[in-house]
Amino acid sequence: MTAMTNSTNQVPVRKLVCVVVALLLVGFALPYLVQLYFRPVFIRAPLSPLSINLIRWFPAALLLAYVLELLVVTWVCGWPPIQTGRSSTKKTDARPQWLAGLKGAGAGLLISLVTIPWLPRIPIARVFPSTFVSCPFCPKTLLIFLVILLAIPIASEIVFRRIILEALSEHIGVVGAVLVSSFVFALVWPVFGMLFGLVLGIIISMLYIRTRSLLACISADIIATTSAGAYLIWHALTIVR
Repeated sequence: MTAMTNSTNQVPVRKLVCVVVALLLVGFALPYLVQLYFRPVFIRAPLSPLSINLIRWFPAALLLAYVLELLVVTWVCGWPPIQTGRSSTKKTDARPQWLAGLKGAGAGLLISLVTIPWLPRIPIARVFPSTFVSCPFCPKTLLIFLVILLAIPIASEIVFRRIILEALSEHIGVVGAVLVSSFVFALVWPVFGMLFGLVLGIIISMLYIRTRSLLACISADIIATTSAGAYLIWHALTIVR
């Protein structure tokens, strides 16, 4: 199977490994280390100002750290941040961008239909609706909404599809690149759990290979994340009532 791009866009193996390791450390290991470090504080004084502020701002801080890490990865790799990939056929090149965005929206709805039925049973997915229900118009809630529904989809698609998926396809082929990049994405994706992230990563990676459009991937990510978040909030509100 031929690689998706030419060798001029190839990221060196050493840099690619460093990028993936950094993503795993910050997105997967760091949150658990921080929680482990502050756990004694919660146990000794759960109602202290420090404990309350840590609980209140930890999700927002984690999400911002994730976005910052993705921006650093984009800068280190030195790739254009928003750029439609080169297509292998003239037919794909001729398609307007709005059509790619429409396909992305359809893919996002498909992801939602596949994942929504079991989302409420995932513990980490309950953090998002509980934050909204507790204080829907607080600054931290609005910040989390902005990061989850806009910043993370854009930054994630640049890094995992435009950089990691493209680079891996040069070394291990398209199929291996889809599986590896989607698995790493699922490990470090912090919002609705690993299983949702894995489904999201695989479908959007296939969409990117098909359309060669970063706009389609961002559209799919935003639609899927927004739909999942809206459903979780609705589910939490029905339980509260």
